[in-house]
Amino acid sequence: MASTKTNRNTAPAEESPPGLFAETPHPSERHPVNFARSIGLSILLWRLSLPPSERGQVSVCQRLSAYLGKPVDRSRLARVEAGNLEVAYGVVFAALCEMGCIEAVHDVIYNGDRASLQYRQLTGDAAIFAAAEAARPAARDRLAARTAEERST
Repeated sequence: MASTKTNRNTAPAEESPPGLFAETPHPSERHPVNFARSIGLSILLWRLSLPPSERGQVSVCQRLSAYLGKPVDRSRLARVEAGNLEVAYGVVFAALCEMGCIEAVHDVIYNGDRASLQYRQLTGDAAIFAAAEAARPAARDRLAARTAEERST
């Protein structure tokens, strides 16, 4: 029998069934859990490829803490390396930055299909900067006109 959660402001609700991330897929299945484990293993292998004086969990946690502005403990790093999907995104992102592959991951995610303004800015698309600069005076004029109109009413 499923347990129920109670909240004094609402009626008891049925507990949600386990999500996709709670599944245990076959290792060869193209499943998010397997991809997370693969990424975690890549992070572990990167850590182990560092010089002996830098590869310890404590040393790597200190490096990752610089990104987050707060300490990263060894258990969080171990969960990232195990592919645990309940670990905060920031720790994984910091590890990808330290690995030097965040730009490549970014490029793969966008894959040229739907280049956003931010993507173009990050990749240094000169045309987007020129277009943004050209549009800035017109945007200021529209804003000034709108402000004047609102003040007059």
